[in-house]
Amino acid sequence: MARILISPLGTGIKKENQNVYKKTKYKIEDKFYNESFISIALTKHFDIDKQFLIGTSSSMWDEAYLQYSYYNKREPDEEFWADLSESIKDRDHKFRLGEDKIKKVRSALGEESEIYIINYGLDQDEIMGNFNILFDISSKLNDGDEIYIDITHSFRSLSLFVFVITNYIKNVMDRDIKINGLHYGMFEAPKELGYTPVVNLNLITQMMEYIKGISEFKNYGNGYILSSLISDQNVNKKIKTISEVVNLGNLTMMRKSINDLKGVVPILKNSNFIGDSITAEALEKFVKRFSNAKTDSKFQYETAKWFFENKRYGQSYMVLTEAVVSYICEKEYMRTISKEDRDAAKGILFDCKSLSEGYGNIGEEEFIRSLKNKDESKRYKKIAKYYFEINDIRNRIAHAVDHPNSRTNLKGDIDILQKSIEAFKNLLE
Repeated sequence: MARILISPLGTGIKKENQNVYKKTKYKIEDKFYNESFISIALTKHFDIDKQFLIGTSSSMWDEAYLQYSYYNKREPDEEFWADLSESIKDRDHKFRLGEDKIKKVRSALGEESEIYIINYGLDQDEIMGNFNILFDISSKLNDGDEIYIDITHSFRSLSLFVFVITNYIKNVMDRDIKINGLHYGMFEAPKELGYTPVVNLNLITQMMEYIKGISEFKNYGNGYILSSLISDQNVNKKIKTISEVVNLGNLTMMRKSINDLKGVVPILKNSNFIGDSITAEALEKFVKRFSNAKTDSKFQYETAKWFFENKRYGQSYMVLTEAVVSYICEKEYMRTISKEDRDAAKGILFDCKSLSEGYGNIGEEEFIRSLKNKDESKRYKKIAKYYFEINDIRNRIAHAVDHPNSRTNLKGDIDILQKSIEAFKNLLE
């Protein structure tokens, strides 16, 4: 485990007629540091183990070499320092620092520290080249590392690059890495305050996590990220529970869990933290979506529709077929939770199919007499037509039944599902 500073290096400002950089009074938390560049101040304050410094060939590498030599209690090579200082003086974007000089500066930073020389980013090729260089940072990180990021100096665009890399580290890398700070030195403030405050913008990365968490919940019903961010134990437990039941496909518990979320929304709305407020808004929209689903069939239909909208087609098929059976149960005054009654409801659908296809032992009049809700016979037949089409596909999906045309049927299966959902909007009223 190591504490690592990722810091862009600017060109600095030298004192007039002197080969010495001007120093700035930095304030980090409650301590002050009088340094020529912010990286060394952050290194001292957070007791950094490794530095990953980023800059162009004309950045203030001479000062980095000098100050980190002192910091690591090494005697700087004055001749090398003077030569390096002259090398980077008044250079344009075409200048390239020699590898021998880069190597010596890197050694001054300390063991396993790195230097990344980037281009100005004047065109797409240079921008892509910079991304490729900076993404190498991720390969140097290990489990347990703690990252401190500085976005004060160099090009404004470099801060965006570093921010993208930060998101990559947090969201893509399969390693336990913690980002402890996103620091910015406010050079706009010294005239008023007499020093340069270094502020931690970690709220930005935290808000990105909230946005990612809300997106996960909105699109997939996964509230795991949100539950890990919210401090209220009762709230995060309920958000985690709804995620579990959605992924299990337990509709009975899902309905109860959605109802439980109603009590979570006002708690988050009353929070002073914006992350909680936008979470409350997302949860409220989710709860309201199901608020008019008073019966089991309506709830199941709305759930199937939600699964479809979020491209969870298999689950949509499963739930939609169950919604049809529940609807028949409700219309025929049967219990939706009884296996016996649900089998009877399926029997009605099979009778509809046999009548429409001209086989079976039941006639039209006998079929109507068998119904408790006789006025619904025509509706049941229309429902049955869609039901058996989606049920066949549902069985193929659920039971992994091999189908010779399964590859070419993918789009067709999705189109049939969409058509059925639209049809059942009116048929299941």
